[in-house]
Amino acid sequence: MSHVDVIDLAYSNLRIATAELQAAEKALEAAKKEKDFARNAEKTRDARATIEAKSGVAGRLKKDIRNSEEVLRRESPITSILQNYSSAIPTVKVLRMTACCLTGETLRILLEELEGKQCLLEELVLDCNDFSDPSCCDIISNIINSKSLPCIKTLSIRHCGIDTEGLSAILSCLAAPTTIEKVDLRDNPQIPDKVMKVAVDSLMRFNQRIKIAS
Repeated sequence: MSHVDVIDLAYSNLRIATAELQAAEKALEAAKKEKDFARNAEKTRDARATIEAKSGVAGRLKKDIRNSEEVLRRESPITSILQNYSSAIPTVKVLRMTACCLTGETLRILLEELEGKQCLLEELVLDCNDFSDPSCCDIISNIINSKSLPCIKTLSIRHCGIDTEGLSAILSCLAAPTTIEKVDLRDNPQIPDKVMKVAVDSLMRFNQRIKIAS
């Protein structure tokens, strides 16, 4: 099986296991409610057996998810890149990751590696990656607030599929103390122009030093 096939299979398994886990957890909650309302010993036994069965399913699905995440981490191209250039990371000042198919997981790996190296990074370019998943904006928010990246001043996230919710999360972090001085948010059409203007104007009341390209 090729490198790409392994990654695709891991992503597929992760999506399936996550969906099944959500269904199992709902079924588990329903079983617990059934037990609560059971009126005799037989129904109580049946409800308890259902709870144990659903708990077992949920446990196996969580294990499947952990295994899929481990495959993604091990097989991810970003992991290989960071390992190969590990010694150079502390001295890198501009890191361009344009169109690198980054995901929430690979973003997390990237952040962990950068923080672990105590690097002198000043500019991070993440343009043209699909960050429509909320987990991606969560990681970006962590990058903005990271105390282990004391030199970072510029963050570019153009054409990344960021929506209004993601914008809110990112600007909320920029309102707090941060070393970031410039953020490029252009070419994210999921954010209406009026919403972007209102949000940026609101941010300026808290942080007049920062420049937002939108």
